[in-house]
Amino acid sequence: RLDSVCLLQLRCWFPPMLHDPHRHTLFRRAIQGAVQEVKEQQQGWEGGRREVRVLDIGTGTSLLSLEAIRAGATHVVACEGFPALAAVAQEVVRAAGMEEQIHVLSKRSTALEKEETGAIDLVISELLDSTLLGEGYLSTLRDLYSRGLVSPDARVVPARARVWAQLVECPDLPSHCHVPAANVACAGGGRPLPLYLAPSTSAAASSTATTASEAKSERKRERLATDDEAAAGTTRGVGTEGEEFVGGPISSIALSAPFPLLDIDFAAVAAATTTAVDVKNGPVRLGLSTTVPILRTGTLHGVLMWWDLTPLDDIQTYTSAPRNPSTDPLWQDHWKPCIWPLATPKSVNTAQIISVQGAHDDQTVWVEVGGGDADQAARRLREGPSPCVCG
Repeated sequence: RLDSVCLLQLRCWFPPMLHDPHRHTLFRRAIQGAVQEVKEQQQGWEGGRREVRVLDIGTGTSLLSLEAIRAGATHVVACEGFPALAAVAQEVVRAAGMEEQIHVLSKRSTALEKEETGAIDLVISELLDSTLLGEGYLSTLRDLYSRGLVSPDARVVPARARVWAQLVECPDLPSHCHVPAANVACAGGGRPLPLYLAPSTSAAASSTATTASEAKSERKRERLATDDEAAAGTTRGVGTEGEEFVGGPISSIALSAPFPLLDIDFAAVAAATTTAVDVKNGPVRLGLSTTVPILRTGTLHGVLMWWDLTPLDDIQTYTSAPRNPSTDPLWQDHWKPCIWPLATPKSVNTAQIISVQGAHDDQTVWVEVGGGDADQAARRLREGPSPCVCG
């Protein structure tokens, strides 16, 4: 029964990822670059091994494993914790004639043993969600490092991410949360777990469901062009003063310009030595406190959040920022922008500057808004995100 539920969920979110050529192109190029870096490093080894071994975590249908072999890797260990997907991956590998090079294991990476992986040169994974860390990419890497399955000098794809934020007015947010406005927080203190916000479009474009459906079909056809055409687009953030974002369960109006909230180097963070104060989700890391000018008078209901992903240095970033689904061929609906609702909405005006600071552990990103005293705000952030109490 549980397996059937998982299959149903899989059919909902997995196909959009498979039909995102821009994402696939950037990961393919990053894997090619990482494999080449390993080969160049090995050229300087005296009598060293000349094979490139890859660990693909959460391989899904094994597409990234195939790209690793095509890029010149000699062997891939591909693990998948969902048995039905592992079976699909094995079929795909057989159909590609790569059974000797790709070994698919139906298990989580936490169950891997050194004898199964050997010395790993490159780790590849797409254990990311709309909140960035919710699928456990950092905790998975930390497990590999702590058990000695991967050395700190192994390459990691994706390599790093920047989390962006923007202060927004969102009158529909309380009803979207299905809780009274005074308790819209799932937490309180401006540190709730993120809620999903659908990709943005203009109010006019979202007025007719039929038109939106036709536009979506046309976009899918456009995006299934060539890899190079899909990769040629540029990443972009949302607008600034007064721009409205709608097209999903809630809409929002920008009250500030976008600003960087956190920079996360996945390998460096995961390989860092933990201390006695670390919690089960890994150490809490604080971003820099940012003063954000208010550009539009209104009511601050929440903080919009998205991320830019750098698969590998010198590779174009991939963004989950809001895009216009009517006009932007790179719009996608699997990694969405999110929003943190504030416990208590705040009236703001253009004479104000609001302090904002972000934090993360291995599983979650959270934010402190207008925290007053800097030391107290940092203390609240270090306590971690409060649990959801909205039922």
